[in-house]
Amino acid sequence: MSIFYGINCCRNITLTQTIRTMATNAQIKFLQMPNGNKIAYEKVDGAANLPTVMFVPGFMSGKDGDKPKHLREYCINKNYTYIRYDPTCIGESPGDWTSLEFEDWVENAGSVLENLGSTQNIVIGSSMGGWISLWLASQERYREKVKSLMVIAPALNFLRPFYAEIVRKLPEEIRDKLERGEIHQVEDEYGIKPIKKSFAENSAKFEIDLCQPIEISCPVKILHGVDDDTVPYKNSLGIMEKLVTEEVEVIYRKGAGHRFSDEESLKLIESNLEKIIHKD
Repeated sequence: MSIFYGINCCRNITLTQTIRTMATNAQIKFLQMPNGNKIAYEKVDGAANLPTVMFVPGFMSGKDGDKPKHLREYCINKNYTYIRYDPTCIGESPGDWTSLEFEDWVENAGSVLENLGSTQNIVIGSSMGGWISLWLASQERYREKVKSLMVIAPALNFLRPFYAEIVRKLPEEIRDKLERGEIHQVEDEYGIKPIKKSFAENSAKFEIDLCQPIEISCPVKILHGVDDDTVPYKNSLGIMEKLVTEEVEVIYRKGAGHRFSDEESLKLIESNLEKIIHKD
């Protein structure tokens, strides 16, 4: 299914001391949110003189996807501090789908950046996580925390068109259910996804206006697979043209799809991360 693209986020947050050791030796902790929810995360400490790498996952994805798990091992081997997390209602992060809004996921990313990140963070966002990462870096509150961005198949502003395209194909009784504010489960090649009208509609406040300059001044790398059948790869050119920063590269790879998690794509992520970290 093709997607067409065109906060006050964080309050006082406290860290809990809940720690769970997994079979992978990962120490999972929880970041307490002001609304009473908590999100699961792992922070692997590396060299203090190097930037922190933070991964922002895509739609319905979390810390245990192929890319964040691969980056975990890579950063450990390179002695880079690394943070990955599960958004609210995903993976090990509890929550209530009936009250979940897109703003919660933006707030999750902003909270992780502010409370777990360092003074120099390299934010890597995949798909929807690319949208969230770009939004954070464009906001005065966060831009000083973001040293560099790497966005992979960035899915800017996708939720409202995505929802509308799905709803158009649903039977009337399901559309009525959604109009009443209820949740409906849909299934595609990526798995089962709950959809809700307010979740899509309320994402509008975080949409990035591609008719205006995108006020991001840090270096940005955009990686995109030419065979992406979810987010058209040419969309990344439009993002590049609107970024204020002069330090922006768009890197395409033929043969790579939206997931961008095959062996060669992962190597491309690694090599570009090295270029960012050792730029100076």
